[in-house]
Amino acid sequence: MFPRALPVPELGADATVEALVFLVDKSKTNTNGRLDKHGALRHRDVLLCCLGSLAQHFWVQFHVLHKLHPDFAPDHSDLEYGEFGYCSWYMNYLFPGSEGDDVQMSYKNHHAQVTKMHKDKDISISKATHGGRSYAAYTSRQHGASKESVKAIGWSAGDSFSACYDQALPLDALMGAAMFNTRNFASYFIA
Repeated sequence: MFPRALPVPELGADATVEALVFLVDKSKTNTNGRLDKHGALRHRDVLLCCLGSLAQHFWVQFHVLHKLHPDFAPDHSDLEYGEFGYCSWYMNYLFPGSEGDDVQMSYKNHHAQVTKMHKDKDISISKATHGGRSYAAYTSRQHGASKESVKAIGWSAGDSFSACYDQALPLDALMGAAMFNTRNFASYFIA
């Protein structure tokens, strides 16, 4: 997880937008360890902002619960971790299991927790753990993102070019998911 300035050539040669980028080497659709990049922008509505929620989560962890701050200095001696190196905080899971912060939550537990949350809020959805995917696709398209860009924020295109070489984050789909007009990049702002 790291910040990245994404270029916005439509606004000028040096114009950028800050995104939070996540490197993912395992997922339901990526079982071979390919390094995928996913991104997020600040949402137009602070109550729906995943980045604000993430910041609040970390604030509670380290300032309310007083958990030890992890070491953020990368160790580049283990070549398995590539250009970013290994950091001890990689083992602090955002959704830990009940055994501790360094144990990953199981899919079964994740599904049960999301289903309970939906039931408690009277939300009817058939894809419990994929609700965010539906939201991102629908919202991005509603705000003008192309189908190709929307597929690039979370669906495998099924070709070697997309899987291996196309590492650019689709800015229009990220802006659309954050409810900004993807046909007018100047509409993006942080309140």
